[in-house]
Amino acid sequence: MLSFQNFNKRQTFATICEDAFSYGFSSEDTDTPYYSQISRIGGVFNSSQSTKITQSYLAVDMNEVLHKNTSKYLDSIEVDCVEDNDVYTQDLFSYISDNMEDDNVISLSVSLENYIYDEETSDFVTHSVLMVLHPSRKNSKNKKDYNLFCLNSHGGAQHYTNFHYKKLSSTRKKKIKFTKPIDFILANEFVRSFNRSLNKYSITGQSIHYSETDSHNYLGTNLQSYDNHGCCFIFPILLNLVLHTNYNKYFINECESSNTPCINSTACSLLEEGNPELFVYQALSLIDKRFNKHIVSYYKNKDFDMEDLEEAVDNHLDVYKNRFVKRILTRTIGFIKQPYWQLKSVLSLLK
Repeated sequence: MLSFQNFNKRQTFATICEDAFSYGFSSEDTDTPYYSQISRIGGVFNSSQSTKITQSYLAVDMNEVLHKNTSKYLDSIEVDCVEDNDVYTQDLFSYISDNMEDDNVISLSVSLENYIYDEETSDFVTHSVLMVLHPSRKNSKNKKDYNLFCLNSHGGAQHYTNFHYKKLSSTRKKKIKFTKPIDFILANEFVRSFNRSLNKYSITGQSIHYSETDSHNYLGTNLQSYDNHGCCFIFPILLNLVLHTNYNKYFINECESSNTPCINSTACSLLEEGNPELFVYQALSLIDKRFNKHIVSYYKNKDFDMEDLEEAVDNHLDVYKNRFVKRILTRTIGFIKQPYWQLKSVLSLLK
């Protein structure tokens, strides 16, 4: 089985970014090799587990969400899906409702258009995040009860994005301040619009829950602190991939005293307990084993809490800087591009 660790090709950022663009990693166009390949990967892992994970792609205009009729906009938005190399679109909320009815885990790769205004380029920047809708197993009376997890690589830095530049014309803009981060505004409106759509179509027994806390958001270390190349697209790809590879498969964290696994957590268990931050750090540990010792300390050392773990990740980024981002790019892209016969070998080892 080829793991993330097997991919160590030395490349420049320019070469990596060119490869990512040509293959479709950094594109919203679903008619590219990347989207076909990630669909195959999803199919491989879905066939090996009882819970199906669906994946789709959503483009959201933050200018529409923050400054116009949000509910009308979200009610009319569509998702793109890839199945058997065929691309189809569906209304966002009907897509979610259909998959909730089947008790599926829903992975939404979201492109946030007009997210931040870049003063240097005098243009608006698109940012990529991952949203995961996960069944709430704690509510035994209603299995269609879901939790929304928002995974933004900016982490706790989201708290500083409580403003947005409203487009007034092609040349004019106005800075608008809000009482909360714009990511929280989007997530709240997303949930409200969905729950309202259920009433509109008289659908009962389904609901989505969300809070502006670390139980539903990744609010840890800003993983792009040293990213000077605009590589935000790779983090949702990695997290979506790890959601598939480790949904019911244990992450392997080695104890310092031996080479034996000592932590028994999965992507499913971490989401069920409302710990998206640890899910993100576990995903990073698959890319870089040096994170393992910190995760082990979190589990085994009573004096080492989540703040200490976040500080350890912060320190790691301070040391490796843009090499951290390059490693994530190289190993994630390499894993996904491996031939289909190797993906099938992954499946045989998971059975």
